[in-house]
Amino acid sequence: MSRQDKLFVSVLAFLLSSEAWAQTPVSFQPAVSYTVGTAPVAAKAADFNGDGKLDLAVVNSGSNDVS
Repeated sequence: MSRQDKLFVSVLAFLLSSEAWAQTPVSFQPAVSYTVGTAPVAAKAADFNGDGKLDLAVVNSGSNDVS
């Protein structure tokens, strides 16, 4: 086992055994659905509007448009 692997295993073992780690609550926002056109065939994630957040574009072959 390499030195890097040993370090990784040590850090992982510490994090998994840490009491604070086990008590940290995890939550998610409610799911959001967006309407797209018919027969979506491809999607691309990129920052299309330049706000620093990923956007999603969906190509729809049935309605011949992009959502």
